[in-house]
Formats: sequence, structure tokens, C-alpha cells
Amino acid sequence: ISLAYTEKGDYQTAIQILLPLTIKKEVKNNSEAFARIINNLGHNYNKLGSSKALYYLNKGLKIRELNKENREILSSHYNLAEYHKTSNLILSTKYALLAYKKATQRK
Repeated sequence: ISLAYTEKGDYQTAIQILLPLTIKKEVKNNSEAFARIINNLGHNYNKLGSSKALYYLNKGLKIRELNKENREILSSHYNLAEYHKTSNLILSTKYALLAYKKATQRK
């Protein structure tokens, strides 16, 4: 449901849906789902221009790297590239290249 709000540009409603999920036991016990929710929170906060975005994006990436979720790491790298594109072009390019590398990596 939050994805529909994100795609509509209603980022605040998406955040209101996602935030309570971060404290649910069944979500916290599923690191893949937790990382996805955290990453999506970061993405929505970024769209609102909130300083909270970087915390959530980095946390999602860290969880995904620990779990070696290569396909999901690509999404985190992409969102971090988007986050940095207006403030730090070098870092944005770094994350964009990492996303590209993951996308073109053979299994």
C-alpha cells in the first residue's frame, strides 16, 4: 500500500504507513523485509527533502550487505545515488556505478 502512495507522490502518507511496521516483531525478525521497509522510508524521506533520509538509506544498505542480498543492494545504491545527486556529485556517481555493477553482475 505504501508503494502506491509513493508512486502517487504522497510521500508523507507512505511514511505514516511504513514507520509503524519498523517496530512490528514479525518485520524485525525478517531482515529482508525490515531492510526493504527501512530503505523505502529513506526514499520517501528523501523525496520530502528530510534529513532523516540518509540515516534510513544507510541502515537499509548495511542490513542488505550483511545478508548479501545483491539484488536489493542495487536498490539501496540507486536510492543513495539519488539522495546525493544534488549535494555530492562524486558520492552520487559512486553509488550509481555500484548500482550499475550490481545490475550487470552475473550470478
